[in-house]
Amino acid sequence: DVAFGPDGHIFIADGYRNARILQYTPDGRKVGEWGSPGTGPGEFRLPHSLAVDEDAIVYVADRENGRIQRFDRDGTFLGEWPDYGKTFSIDLAPGAVWLGSQHRNEPNVSPGWLIEVDRVTGAVLGYVDATGIHGIDVAGNGELMIAPGPDGNPRLFRTPR
Repeated sequence: DVAFGPDGHIFIADGYRNARILQYTPDGRKVGEWGSPGTGPGEFRLPHSLAVDEDAIVYVADRENGRIQRFDRDGTFLGEWPDYGKTFSIDLAPGAVWLGSQHRNEPNVSPGWLIEVDRVTGAVLGYVDATGIHGIDVAGNGELMIAPGPDGNPRLFRTPR
């Protein structure tokens, strides 16, 4: 996955071959990287998705460890949210993070949820049952797009805002 920081820096979740997050300047110069295989803070078992908020906090879906890890823009570990299952995708909304997750010990594309989480506390604000969530996008008007659905087609959810 790829996300952009408020200063235009580019963050890349390099998870299928490696277990790291890469950071580049807007003109393509590598600034740094962090992460290694494992289960501890700053370690990953498939960093699958990421998002960067307006304060340059980097949210990483550490999919196979079943958690969201949070970092500052330089890779300093800020904490984790371990309670949301096997998260495939992350996107930001005002004051919230949306997660596309499912049970950890189920095969991919199993029934799961779209979960809205408070960015500060990590508390669940709401959820919607969903299946086959691999990618999500939150529009400015609160519409939530997931792809693909169980039949391979994208779905559109209208979130109350």
